[in-house]
Amino acid sequence: MYYSPLRYPGGKSWLALELRTWLSINPSSELVELFAGGAFASLLAVVEGYVSKATLVELDPAVCAVWRSIFSPTADDLCALIEKFTFDEKSVRELLSVEPESEVMLAFRTIVMNRARRGGILAPGAGLLKLGERKKGMASRWYPETLCKRIFMLNSYAKKFSVIEGDALEKLSTLNRRKSHVKLFIDPPYIKLQERGIKPLYRFNSINHRKLFELVGKTHHDFLMTYDLNEIAMSFAKQQNLCVEKIQMRTAHAIKKEELLITRNCL
Repeated sequence: MYYSPLRYPGGKSWLALELRTWLSINPSSELVELFAGGAFASLLAVVEGYVSKATLVELDPAVCAVWRSIFSPTADDLCALIEKFTFDEKSVRELLSVEPESEVMLAFRTIVMNRARRGGILAPGAGLLKLGERKKGMASRWYPETLCKRIFMLNSYAKKFSVIEGDALEKLSTLNRRKSHVKLFIDPPYIKLQERGIKPLYRFNSINHRKLFELVGKTHHDFLMTYDLNEIAMSFAKQQNLCVEKIQMRTAHAIKKEELLITRNCL
């Protein structure tokens, strides 16, 4: 089951089975999702009853606007905008050319951008869909009824969600001083996204990966962290005596590849 209205690049829907297993081991009432993005882990954990509270930590203000709008009374306004929007190239380009005047308009604009761009990429410079799904064009990714059904369903859990617009490493540093136990799901941008010549997937691609591993190595919280298959990540994990497992996943283009699951103790 997919709960998010966002098609987030690098999303973790393929990880659902392992995520459910991890949430069931040493359960906690609270999940904190760092680099939340499409918030796959938090939505699954709350909706399926693994936790009673989830905190989304995300740096991108546009993505935060989506979640704040969904988990507030403005969800009605957001869906009204979605339902009446004519999703064609002219309307999309006009909407994306104008700076939003309110948070709900920013949320709406972000959802449209996410649906209209190739791969759901929100980073500046990403192109619009041309062929779309089954060569049906841009509107092939626009399902107003489905989007609003998801939004209203998530809004019914609004009291169980918190959204923090800020730096994930700073939040993790704060959490490391907190005594009460939480589950931590950590899905940082790929290391390779910082390489020269690589097109960005997100507005904020660059983080201090070494510092992240140092903070994770010090945490007393139960965590599950994902990384692209990368020698640098494996080296940092080894330095912190963390368990690294390779897991096969399938990309949006049906390409099989491996990613890393990093935990304190192997699943």
